[in-house]
Amino acid sequence: MWEIKMGEGQSRDLAGLLVVSLEQAVAAPYAASRLADAGARVIKVERPEGDFARGYDADARGYSSYFVWLNRGKESIALDLKNPDDMKILKQMLATADVFIQNLMPGALERLGVSMANLRKENPAIITCDISGYGATGPFAQMKAYDFLVQAEVGLAQITGAPEEPGRVGVSICDIAAGMTAHAAILQALVAKGRTGQGRSIEVSLFHALADWMNVPYLQHHYGGRKIKRPGLHHPTIAPYGAYLCGDDRMILISIQNEREWTRFCAELLDAPSMPNNPDFNSNVSNVKEKRTREVLDLLNESLGELIFESDKNGKINRKCKLCDTGELSLKNSFRGGAFIGCSNYPECKFTRPLSKSKAAAQSQLAEPKFLGKHENGNDIFLKNGRFGPYLQYEKVLEENIEEEKPKKRNKTKKKKPEINELLKNVSIPKGIELKSIDIDKAKFLCSLPKSLGVNPENQKEITLNTGRFGPYLKCENKSARLENVEEIFSIGLNRAITLIAEAKPGRMSSSIIKDLGEHPEDKKPVRIMKGQYGPYIKYKSLNATIPEEKDPVELTMEEALILIEKRREYDKNKKSKKKKK
Repeated sequence: MWEIKMGEGQSRDLAGLLVVSLEQAVAAPYAASRLADAGARVIKVERPEGDFARGYDADARGYSSYFVWLNRGKESIALDLKNPDDMKILKQMLATADVFIQNLMPGALERLGVSMANLRKENPAIITCDISGYGATGPFAQMKAYDFLVQAEVGLAQITGAPEEPGRVGVSICDIAAGMTAHAAILQALVAKGRTGQGRSIEVSLFHALADWMNVPYLQHHYGGRKIKRPGLHHPTIAPYGAYLCGDDRMILISIQNEREWTRFCAELLDAPSMPNNPDFNSNVSNVKEKRTREVLDLLNESLGELIFESDKNGKINRKCKLCDTGELSLKNSFRGGAFIGCSNYPECKFTRPLSKSKAAAQSQLAEPKFLGKHENGNDIFLKNGRFGPYLQYEKVLEENIEEEKPKKRNKTKKKKPEINELLKNVSIPKGIELKSIDIDKAKFLCSLPKSLGVNPENQKEITLNTGRFGPYLKCENKSARLENVEEIFSIGLNRAITLIAEAKPGRMSSSIIKDLGEHPEDKKPVRIMKGQYGPYIKYKSLNATIPEEKDPVELTMEEALILIEKRREYDKNKKSKKKKK
């Protein structure tokens, strides 16, 4: 372990305090790290193979970023608590400890012979803190509590993300919430201990810690009758509070929480001091909560019409759809892709264009879909324009919808009829390719991607050509190379591709891979030795084979791995046959 020395003036309020933390992952290490930051001596107890958070990644100069973040300033000892000698060491440390933190499964510590109640009898001043997923009792007590699952179970995912789909908070927020709650409770217990000399028992769970954070949306829904929607970067009750697209296609974040800020914003930034007196804009919360999205967009269509719509010769705003000739263009919003202009006749009319008039003018030739020719499958290819730019579209050829009779069953099963969206294939056009240059040959080529250019003689692996968000690129095993000239996508040959791949740097293999054994002799699929939560294992397709403890995973050969894979196959086969007999 390493130790970060505190500089002058930094707090050492907990100096002299001994904290023993039987911990793993995030929640308990977070609470213990805050105590270490305040000067406490924290001894981290790890299993013999180490805290599995050590293997989350290797981005912090070879160390796991999680582990570096959560374990600074601690000391560490590896103990096998099933070993009597190691258990004796743990109990010796606990005899003089001020705080004991643990986040094993409920009941696991008792089964190992350590009771929190007995600890406090033997050491009345000790503060014990149990951190679990769902609490020590109840129907979910023994369930695995991963941060992602808890985010969904407490309802956080339901109010996070864009309207189209729920989203996960991008950090381990449930673990952090539990760690913060535990830290605060431990500090409170230390204050009480200073007055009474007595320790305290603390129980914290990931679920209950974050459930408390969900009180506002719960109260709004339960008592206010409000349907909580996923607002993306926007606030459900306050405006303007969110991300807004500007005329130069860049986003700006505006956060205004009260009428005073709104008045100042209008006067100093918008140069419109009278706007707060406008009935349409004079009340922050009351205005927003009563207006539906459609009403707000209609208001914006009127106020921003000159900026986002075309005008006729007389200067009058023209919102007539150029595609269907009957619909009216309107501002529409997508929290994933931002604002855009669309037709009121949607879904019958699919006309869309960018919000920016300059971008719309550059794509004006695509106001209507342009027929380019026939795809290899015989269906038409169209050049179209969408809110994310121009693209190619054609109809896929799917298998016939036939009835299949399953053996030993009288009833017949019918394949599900595909939806319209499943029949259509959209192909994006790489940036830098002029639309006027796209003919049927180029369209067919783009629709054929990803495409194999041939075999690399250095490793006998295929080199494939494809397009991504950053343009066209080549891929060969763990190496990739971008095409700097986008037009080269239509002319590049195998020799040029071999040269670019040879010059490219290999990509970093997953930090969870211990050893790559090579290809399986049957189907050429990779066979790898992986790091796992419960130790190293062999990975082959969807099959995971356990490596015996006496075997060194680094020294394991392909021949030995194949034997273990076959044993796993036999085990799974026997297990399935037993289930069928039942």
